[in-house]
Amino acid sequence: MSEILTVRLSRQNLNTIPWLVWSSTEDEIIASGELNGLAQLDELASYATDRNVALLLDGQDVALKEVSVPAGATRQFATMLPFLLEEELAQDIDELHFSILKLAGDKAWIAAVDKSYFKQCIAYFTEAGIELHKVLPDVLSLPLEEAGVTVLPWDAHYLIRQNQFQGMTLSEELVPFVLTQMLSVAPSDDGETEDESASTEQAIASIQSFGQLPDAIQESVSVKIDELPAELPMALLAKNAQLSTVNLLSGEFKKQASWLKNIKLWRAPAIAALILLVVFSINTYMNVSQIESKATAYRAESERIFRAVFPDKRRIPTVSYLKRQMTDEKTRLNGGTVSAPLITWMLEVQESLKGMDKVKIQSVKFDSNREELRIQAQASDFQTFEQLRVALSDKFSVDQGQINRDGDLVSSSYVLKVK
Repeated sequence: MSEILTVRLSRQNLNTIPWLVWSSTEDEIIASGELNGLAQLDELASYATDRNVALLLDGQDVALKEVSVPAGATRQFATMLPFLLEEELAQDIDELHFSILKLAGDKAWIAAVDKSYFKQCIAYFTEAGIELHKVLPDVLSLPLEEAGVTVLPWDAHYLIRQNQFQGMTLSEELVPFVLTQMLSVAPSDDGETEDESASTEQAIASIQSFGQLPDAIQESVSVKIDELPAELPMALLAKNAQLSTVNLLSGEFKKQASWLKNIKLWRAPAIAALILLVVFSINTYMNVSQIESKATAYRAESERIFRAVFPDKRRIPTVSYLKRQMTDEKTRLNGGTVSAPLITWMLEVQESLKGMDKVKIQSVKFDSNREELRIQAQASDFQTFEQLRVALSDKFSVDQGQINRDGDLVSSSYVLKVK
């Protein structure tokens, strides 16, 4: 996104909260102002729509440290980090949230902030319906000066960026002392970009100041001071916050991926659908089981009756065989005639052969399994076979074989099936 809403919070003054919307495309301020407390954050909800939101924390509320990484402890560094800083930080390490800004070789640059205060800040934005995309110290949103420091006067304090991952916010009386200390030896990027390590050490070569520094500060340093035109502090910070890779939203505060949020959004309906599917599956399984149980019981009872009626027949190959045998027995007991399939077929064939004096039947074969009748016939000409095929087609489904001539006689075969 080309526009970013930037809000700055200071634990020392929560009654004045500056904010600004910056457009990198237009290179200008879209809107800006001040809130009179965290309770008014919801007034920024409309400005946060379709924009990234960056929260700047006062440099006084964040400890930025350079730490030596013990040999062979790179993988476990995040776990042991709080204990490495236990002696350097005045606050109990259990009360702090740590973020590793950079880990390179035997050096690491970290940020520590009061965990309860950090949670409170994020909670206020969440309650206001504003999603935070980035949180960083305001001093790391200052432009980076190669082989030097950047100073921004603001509200009786001075924001100082020392290198890529270090900076501080000081009152005016402390600035001369700290700058003098930096003039001897100080960590610097030595011309490296923000994606490179800031582990080299050298003396400060220059000071870049946005606005004029007081005489007391200028007289305390012996290096060149590049005085740049004064800018609106929030505009300067917003421009650089958009480009910074620093983000304190790490660990338990890490911003969730959008797909994970969608999963959580649909979790309740998905659980309800799953429960419904399980209930439906159980109900279907029970119904099918009941039907199968009844079918098994009916089959067992049918076989019991069959064996009682036909004690000499123990094998029941198919259900259709059982039904046919029982139907035939019922017909016989009622005084009817049990149909004999072969006799029935022969009667139909005989009916079809009426008037076919020239046809001589050589063989008849009945296949009860395939339910078909094979007839081998002989005649004196082809026309007779065609007449026979037409006659048989009235009663059966006819498949005529190849017609062969042997002297004065012609022979062929027919396979008859019930239509």
